[in-house]
Amino acid sequence: MRALYLDLRRARLTRRTESRSIVSIALRIAAGALSPITWAARRMIGDPRAPEIAAPRRLFAASVGPTSYYEDSCASGLPVVLLHDVDPAGSASDVRVLFDGVRAGRPVLAIDLPGHGFSRRTTRCHRDDYVRWIGEVLTDVARRFGAVPDVVAVGTTGELAARALAGAPRLARSLAIVAPTGFGEPAPAHRGLGLGRAAFAVARHPGAGWVALGDPRIVTDVYATLHVPTCFVHGEASTSVAMAIDMLVMRHPGFRRAAIAGTRKLPHGEDALGTVDALRAFWRSLDTRPQLRIIRGGLGRTRGSLIGESLRRERATARLRGLKEVKRWI
Repeated sequence: MRALYLDLRRARLTRRTESRSIVSIALRIAAGALSPITWAARRMIGDPRAPEIAAPRRLFAASVGPTSYYEDSCASGLPVVLLHDVDPAGSASDVRVLFDGVRAGRPVLAIDLPGHGFSRRTTRCHRDDYVRWIGEVLTDVARRFGAVPDVVAVGTTGELAARALAGAPRLARSLAIVAPTGFGEPAPAHRGLGLGRAAFAVARHPGAGWVALGDPRIVTDVYATLHVPTCFVHGEASTSVAMAIDMLVMRHPGFRRAAIAGTRKLPHGEDALGTVDALRAFWRSLDTRPQLRIIRGGLGRTRGSLIGESLRRERATARLRGLKEVKRWI
C-alpha cells in the first residue's frame, strides 16, 4: 500500500510540474509576441522628463516655481532662447534639433515651460502667468549675458512670447515663431505625439494640459502691435496660412515669412537644417546696418533708381544752395 501511495504522489507531482512547464512556455511565447507592442508603448508613453539635450541643465527661480533649462554658452555672440510648444507632453527636448543646430555659433538656452519637463510650478498657470514668466526669463538672460536675446518659440508658445514682447519690446532683439498659430488653422492638441504620452504627461503634471492659452484674435490684437522684428517659419501644409502671414508682413516692414519646403505642420521636426538656415538668414538680416552714401558735389551719378526721386530732389536743392556734398542713410 505504501508503495502504491508513493507512486500516486509521484504521478501527481509529475503532472503538476508538466502543467507548470506548459504554462511557463505559453507565457514566454505570449511575452515574446507582445514585446514589440510593449516596446512601442514604452516609446509612445516615454517619460518626457528624461534629459535628451547634451548640455548642462540648470535652474532659474521664477515666480511660478523653479524653471529648468539647458544651456550651452561656449560660443560667443547674442544668446538665443528656445521655447517649446505648450502641448501636454512638451519639454525642452522638443527643440533639441534647434539647440544642436544653433549651439556651434551662438550661446543657446532651451527652457522647460512651467509644469513641463523638469520645471515645476507652485500654482496652475494661465495665459498671463506664462506671459509674465517669459518676461522674467528674458530679463534674467539679458542680465547674465549683457545683451538681449533672439527668441525662438514654437506653436502656441509663440503667441505667449509675442504678448510678452508686445508689452516689453526691449526684452529681445527679435522673435521667430516656428509653426505659428492664429492664422486660421487650429493648433493640434498633441502636436503629433501619441495619446498615451500625452495622458502620461497630464497625469504626471496635473493641470499642465490645454488651458485657455491660444487666442483667435492673436493676429490683430498682438502680432499687429509688435515692434520687434519677427519671422514666421512655417511648412507648406496650407496656402491660406501663407497668405494670412503675407498680409501681415506687407503692413510691417520688420516682419518676414519663411516657408520650409517639403514640410507640413512642424518644420523643425521634419527639416531641422532648413529651419535653422531660415533662422540664421533672419538673424543675418538684423545684423545688416544702413550704409552712409556720400554724393560728392551733389552731382554724382547713382545706379539706376536706387536713390529714388526724393534723393534727386535733395541733390537739386544742394546744387542750388552751393553745398559740396549730400549725406543720406539708404
